[in-house]
This record gives sequence, structure tokens and C-alpha cells, in this order.
Amino acid sequence: EGSVAYTPPSGFVGTVQFEYNVSDGLGGTATAQVIVKVGDLPVSADQFTVLSGTQDNALDVLANDGILPNSPADAWLISEAESATAQVQISDGRLLYTPVQGFTGTDVITYTVEDQSGGTYQGKAIVQVHESGSDRDQGTAKVTINGVNDAPVISGARKFEVINTQVINPFSEIIVTDVDDQGNELLSVSVELSDPDQGILFHPEPGIFSWEGGKYIAKGFSPRQITTILHGLCFQASSGGRVTKGNEEITNIILYVSDLYSETVEDGTAVTAVHPPSSKVLPLNLIGETDSETGSHFGNAVAISGDTMVVGSFLRDVKGIDSGAVYIYERNEGADGQSWILVKILTPEDGLAKDQFGVSLDLVNDTLVVGANLKKVGSKKRAGAVYVFERNHGGDSNWGEVNKITLGDDLSNIGDQFGRSVGLSEGVLIVGAPFSDYVSTDSGAAFVFERNQGGVNNWGMSQAIRHEGDRLDWFGFSVDIDGMFAVIGAPGANRSSDFNDFELGSAYIYKKSSRTEEPWGIEKKLDLFNDPRASRADNFGSSVSIKGTNVVVGSFLFDGFSETGDRVLNSGAAFIYRRDKGGQKNWGKAKDLFSQVPGKNDRFGVSVDIDSRYLVIGTHSINPDFPSGYVQLYSSDISDHSAWNFEDVLLPSRQDRVIGFGSSLALDNGTAVIGAPLDRESALYERSGIVFVNYLQTSTDFHNSDYVRDWIEENFDKEIIERPSLEGSHWGLTADPDSDSYPNGIELLLGTDPNKADHQVITETLINKGSFSFIYPRSKRVPNGLMFTQWSDDLKSWSMGGITETVIEDHDDYELIEAKVNINGSKSIYMRLNFEK
Repeated sequence: EGSVAYTPPSGFVGTVQFEYNVSDGLGGTATAQVIVKVGDLPVSADQFTVLSGTQDNALDVLANDGILPNSPADAWLISEAESATAQVQISDGRLLYTPVQGFTGTDVITYTVEDQSGGTYQGKAIVQVHESGSDRDQGTAKVTINGVNDAPVISGARKFEVINTQVINPFSEIIVTDVDDQGNELLSVSVELSDPDQGILFHPEPGIFSWEGGKYIAKGFSPRQITTILHGLCFQASSGGRVTKGNEEITNIILYVSDLYSETVEDGTAVTAVHPPSSKVLPLNLIGETDSETGSHFGNAVAISGDTMVVGSFLRDVKGIDSGAVYIYERNEGADGQSWILVKILTPEDGLAKDQFGVSLDLVNDTLVVGANLKKVGSKKRAGAVYVFERNHGGDSNWGEVNKITLGDDLSNIGDQFGRSVGLSEGVLIVGAPFSDYVSTDSGAAFVFERNQGGVNNWGMSQAIRHEGDRLDWFGFSVDIDGMFAVIGAPGANRSSDFNDFELGSAYIYKKSSRTEEPWGIEKKLDLFNDPRASRADNFGSSVSIKGTNVVVGSFLFDGFSETGDRVLNSGAAFIYRRDKGGQKNWGKAKDLFSQVPGKNDRFGVSVDIDSRYLVIGTHSINPDFPSGYVQLYSSDISDHSAWNFEDVLLPSRQDRVIGFGSSLALDNGTAVIGAPLDRESALYERSGIVFVNYLQTSTDFHNSDYVRDWIEENFDKEIIERPSLEGSHWGLTADPDSDSYPNGIELLLGTDPNKADHQVITETLINKGSFSFIYPRSKRVPNGLMFTQWSDDLKSWSMGGITETVIEDHDDYELIEAKVNINGSKSIYMRLNFEK
């Protein structure tokens, strides 16, 4: 293998010389000479010091001898050792030295070193033996310690830019230290806002902070505890409509830390609140060309779930006049996540003219339901139908039709308009038929369907909800469902038989006690019958939305109030109800909501949507002073979830004509979709429609990635995730709920449990001959290319070159990876695990 093996004769000490020949295989040869010294071991004198009366002093006499590095332990042996004034023993390559009792002075040890070939070498060790205690004396020293208190230190402050409704942890990177009391001195921290009207401070753990003199104060915690507490502190920007498009508002959050002995240390951060950015979606075809059509009303209905958005265009002439269509978009995972790509235009297989497919729709994950309220069923005109589509049905990422739902002959009548409203939640579908004669003429009805009822992927009816009201109540005009609760609007309900009490409207809350065969039962009827402000044709219940234990009901023809207290005709209103407001299961009214600038015929409340964080209320204005329409945005108060604060007025890009902006709404994950079905791309396409998308939270690719959201939903309860104030301490990627020093983001990457402490070492390093290995777990849910290892020999420049990765264990959720790099003569090698956002 290109080397020469030489073994000297036993006992030989000296120099040997030999030659070797090299051939190139083509006839050319060369000769070289090698000189080898055998047994040439330099032995150096040693000096040691011991005390008299001691025993077995270990003297390492080989330490300064010329022994080769990395020699085997048995390559060099001390074969003999002696001293005239001490007892000397040989043990593991060292001499054990015990001086004779009472001896002091200089002693000399002679020893012999023997190599593998039997060659021997003489060495000497000089030992100075001192009498025990001879070098000591007694005295007194006085040491005066003057205590100096060190002030706490704050580091890591940074600035933020947020949407004016956003909840953040402004001190998420702050670190507080104090060297006093070995780093455990108790501190007090206080936080205040430069303007208390610009936001809310809140900590999710009760009893930590209290308000004193306008400051949010926590007392009696160590620096480490203070750091953890500040990481969980929340700030909710609350601009109250002050931040308009193109403007911003800066709030200074000032932090004070004190140990009560030194001067208070001050630091802080600045939060800049900006208006929600928005983008505009036009009706285009699949190759990006304009697909506008006069009178098609693109945006009459909208829905969003995660990164998928659907838009109805119920008067589009695809399969005949007003047959209807639905557009499906996917969010473009770009730098801002604010652009959308059209992936499908849906029409039903049996679509016909005047079906109005897309009049209503709802989307949950991979299931889409679409109403066609004027669909002819058999011989019954305008009886209505609902279509169910599933993602990946009929091909990867394809949206295929899996069910068409209609009512049987015993339930269906001409003009019922089954599908005028739809609501979908967790495999349960509720459909409104507001003009059903199920009880009396146009009294209305609603029907519940469940997935896999009557067969796999079949949507079978599980209940017909009868409305025990009057004719023309239009029960089912609006519906919504969330888990075990549903709300159904009946905007035509009368307060009495008096003409002036007609069409005040009502809404009904239904609950299903379990997921068994037990039917949905009414839990509460909501109305304004006892409210003296209510009047004829308010249409309370024309729009409804439910999330958890909050319900919002629109009354778009309610006569609101001007600043002077005068009634404003048809300006509109909306009302929030909470389940335990006023008593258990009472569903009491929590708040009345009116337009910030009520105008005649604004029709505020024509559309509503609510989630755990936001509430939006739309208009369908024909007010000549505000013809475009607008949407009012509210946010849930992080310190009081029953309170909703007005935040902003969302407006279209132009406001000089009637466009129906706000006549349809949808909310999900900080994104608000707003339909403007009467808008136009150009004067050629009147009422062709446009959709506006507003982004209520600052987003990044990483935090909005599907695999991150899925991981959070799998590991934390829904009730926790829906509380933004718990992001910094529980479910966010920087939180460490199990206190094992691994934040959730690292737990996600490594495939470990965020709710169970992983105190054991989760990475391992191995040093082998010529190589260095780094072993770590890698979650299978993380996309390829996001995690990678790097090496360095100076901690300055890092490289991925030369690293080989091998899967050494394969588990269900993660792989154990060995990353190996060759040392190549480097004195030091460092490896790190890196993550690319």
C-alpha cells in the first residue's frame, strides 16, 4: 500500500540503513535510501518535591522523556528503580516514592526505561524531601470587604412594526441579569406605555402583574424569572381607528427594572402600528387573462380556510344565463403571503341557466360546499341544491364533486331555495331553505347533513329543523355552525300581528349535546322584541356568525343613531351575544355595534363574521355620501375576552361609486376576505365584481407554513391556540411550555414533545479516527432543505462541504441522523445544526 514495514531485531540499539527501488511499470526505475534510528530515546532528568512522613508519592518520571506522541501504553516500561534513602515501587508507568522516616534533604532515584525491542536507557530523578511544616509560619491578616451593589442589566431590546390590531410579545428577546446574590437577587419590574390609549398590556398568568399608578408592575422575582415573565408579556395595539392607510402610530413601551438598592435601570422598545395591507383579486381565467363578465357578481359570497380562498360568482353565464361559478385560489407562499393564484373554476356537472351556483358557500380544510338556491329539482323550480367538493378528489390537488344534495319530495317544494345559506364544521353541514313551506308559507326551515351518513363520503340528512314560527319568517335565511353550536337567522319574524311589528327578525341558537344520534335542540331565541329601539323591517338575523360561545347577529335595516342622538334610517347595526352573559346558557347581549359614521341606507350589518380574534361587519351601501361601502374591524380584548374593541374602518381602493364593498365577508387566521360584487375592472364590465383581501397580522413564510400550523394544532388545545396572549408562553414557536430549555420551534424541528421536558441530551458527538460525527433527531414533517449541519475549524467561517449525512434510526415521526466530517489534520472541529427560515 505504498509503505515499507521494518521490525528491528530484539535488543538491537543503533542505526540501520537500507535501500528500496521504485518502478513506474513502464521500465523506468529509481532507488532511494532510508536511515532508521532504533532505540534513540532521550531520557531527561526529573525534579520532584515531597514532604517527610508521606507515603506513595506518585512521580511521573516519563513525562519529560522523549516518548513519541500516541505511543501505546506498553511501548515504554520502567524496568528498574532504586534509592538509598527511600522505598520505591513501580506502578502503571510511575514511581511510588516513600521517604525513610525522619529523612530530609536531597535524594536521587535511578531508573531504567526499556523499549519494545529490549533496549534500555538510564534516567535520574532528584527528589527534595522537606520536613512537614518547615516552610510555614502563623500570622494574622485583616480583610475589609466593602459591599458594592451592582445594578441589574437589560439586554436584547428591539423594535417592532405590526398591524394596528396585532398582539405581540414586545420583550420576547429581552434578557435581565444581576450578579448580586449569585444571580438570584430579587427584582421588581414595571412597564408603561407612552400613551395608554394606544394599546393594552397583559400577562396571561394571573397574579404576576398588577396596576399601580399607571404602570404594570411585577415584584419579587429573580433575574431569570423576570426574563421569563417579560417573554410572556403581551401588547395589543389598539389604534381605535386612528391609523389610516399610509399613516402609522408609534407606541413606546418603557421597561424599568430595580433591585431596590441601586438606581432603577430603564430600557424599552418602540412598536410602530400600521394600517392592514390589502391586495385585490380580479376574476381571471386559468391562464391569467381577464375573465370579467358584466353582471356576474364575482364576490357575492366568499370563504377562506388556511391558504385556500373561494369566491362565488353566482350570476356568471358559464352554463347558461346566471348558471353561476366558483373560483378557488391558493395563497402564494411568497415573501409577504399577499398574492393569490387561481387553481380551479368550479361548475357543477349538471349546471344549468338560472341555477345561481355560488349564491352561498363555506370551506373547511379540504371540503367545500356550494349552494345553488334556484336549482330546479325534478319539476320543482327554484327548489335548490347544494354541491360538495373535496380537494384531491379525481387527482392530486384537484377539487372534485363528490355529492349533490337535494331534498326529497316530501320536504321539497317550488321556491324553497334550499341552499340559500350553508354552514360547515367538522363533518357537519347545515343548509337553510328560507322560503320552505315546511310549517307554513315561507316560514323557512333548516336541514342538517353529516359526512358518511348512509355510506362512505356520502352526506346524508340527519335532521330537519322545523321552525315553529309564522309565515314569512324566512327561517334559514342565514346559518352558521361551529362545533356543537349552530345559529339560524329568521329576519322576517314578527314581534306581533301589528303591522308596525312586522319583520323585526330573530335568530335561534341550537346545540347538539353529543355526537350521537341525539338531535340538535334549541338553546336560545335571540331577538329585539323588548327593545324599544327596534322597529318594523329591521331584519335582525339577516346575517349571523358563531365562534365558540360568541354569536354576532346583523340587523342591516336597523335605524342607528347619529352623534346628536337622532335616528338614522337603515344605517344598520349588529349585536354580540355571549353564552354565559347574564347567567349560564343565557346567551345575553354583550355589546351593541353601530357604524362609526352612520349614514342613511349604509346597511351596516348586511354581512358579519367572527373568529376567536377578530370581528368584521360589512355594509351594502347605497348612501350617496358613502357609495362604495366599508367594513368595520373589531378585535377581542386580550385582557377581557368578552370585550370587543373597535380598531379600524377597512375601505376599498376607490370610494366614489356603488360597488357593494363589504356585502360578503370571511375571516381566518388573521386574513379578512371582502367581496365587492358590484365593482368592475373597467367600464366594459359593470357589476363584474372584485374581491379585496386584508391582512390583519404580520406574517412570515415560516409561521404561515402548513406544517407549522398543523404541528401547533396537534400539540396544543384549540382553546389555547385561540388566545393570542398565550403565544409567547404556551403555543408560539419561541415559547417553552415544558421548561426544558428547548423552545417549541426547536421541538418542532427535532420531533420532540413540546409538552414533556426533554432534559436528556438530544444530540451527541462522536470522535473517531480521522472523523467527527454529530448525531441529532430530525422531524419528518419538516420540509427538506430547512435543516442542515455545518462545520468550522475557527468558529468564524462555516461550511456544508464535506459533510455526509446518514439515517441511522428510522422512527414514525423522526429520523436519527449522523452527520460526519473528516478532520483532515485540523486541531479543532466544531459542528452546528442550522435552520433556514
